[in-house]
Amino acid sequence: MKLLVSHELQKRTESELSALFCTVSKGLVRTKRGSPERRNALASLENISRARGADAHMRTVRRRAAHFSRSRSGPGGGGLRRGRSSLALRACFGFPGSTSSVCSC
Repeated sequence: MKLLVSHELQKRTESELSALFCTVSKGLVRTKRGSPERRNALASLENISRARGADAHMRTVRRRAAHFSRSRSGPGGGGLRRGRSSLALRACFGFPGSTSSVCSC
């Protein structure tokens, strides 16, 4: 079984990653314990899981960024300013120095 590395997986969609995970899982069942094929399958499953987690994380970040830009812009300026808005952005994204890791927008 071919080892799937993270670089290859970064370009895949969530549905492609799910299908790959299923395929590799089925292939894992057919491997012998301790074989190179089994090690590759296990490493591939771990890489796929990481890619899926990273993809989910990026969707969350994009959703929070969109939420933040909608809630802070509008009539009267708003937008991203220094001061309170900057602190709210830090809290929204859970940066160090923020008071909360949960969106407070």
